[in-house]
Amino acid sequence: MAKKATGLTANVTFLTGHNLCPDMFELTKRQQLIDATCFGSTHEEYVGGLEGGSFVVEGKPIYDDANTSPGFDSITDQPGSVTFTVAPGCTIQVNCVISNMTLRATHNADSRLSFTGMTSGPFVETWDETP
Repeated sequence: MAKKATGLTANVTFLTGHNLCPDMFELTKRQQLIDATCFGSTHEEYVGGLEGGSFVVEGKPIYDDANTSPGFDSITDQPGSVTFTVAPGCTIQVNCVISNMTLRATHNADSRLSFTGMTSGPFVETWDETP
């Protein structure tokens, strides 16, 4: 019987220099659609174009130890490798570029740190399909 992934088995290996205790991620893959409709067509027609994606990684800020800075002073313009893990043996690796960093703090709740951006290059999927 197939196992079901839960958040308890998830993890993200994030970009060097941008540190947090991650507890949520979202990875979206998209494909541009090219309009191939012509005069005389009776329906819209599309073909697939370039693929790309976006991501969100959120969690709690960490501090009081080495290498814990969120990296607000060093956001890089170069893509870096990020690995999104859903369960053991089930990962998607893709290079990512950060576009936005957000730090939130609420008086009576936890502080939050989030990174959003775009993917750069192919998605590499590894998925455990062993019964």
